[in-house]
Amino acid sequence: MNTVLKELQDRDILVWLDLIAYDKVVSTNLVTLVKPKHMTLLKPEIKYEIKQLNEKKFIVAVNSKFPALWCWLELENTLTKISDNFFHLREDKKYSITISLDSILTLVEFEKKLIIRSLYNTY
Repeated sequence: MNTVLKELQDRDILVWLDLIAYDKVVSTNLVTLVKPKHMTLLKPEIKYEIKQLNEKKFIVAVNSKFPALWCWLELENTLTKISDNFFHLREDKKYSITISLDSILTLVEFEKKLIIRSLYNTY
């Protein structure tokens, strides 16, 4: 067995799975060896970039310094449709989410209302 794995506890191990078809990742998942409440999580330090496609559609690209598990985005007091709103964010990957709004917002207004959370924020 690898000496690095011998030094880790079950609560410290995350196994990332990627399903690749025709050289493209089509699905990802995560396997943990313990229940989420027993995991040792670091503050993920999530960063984001926003690109406005039109008055009602934005793309938010997120990444983090450490894994951010069960992430979700919301806009305060705003009705939205979010392309993927419960995902795991790997520390080495950028993840893009499309957000469609029922009302018109400027980029500045959108950013003020944007809230990004993960499992880390629940305890």
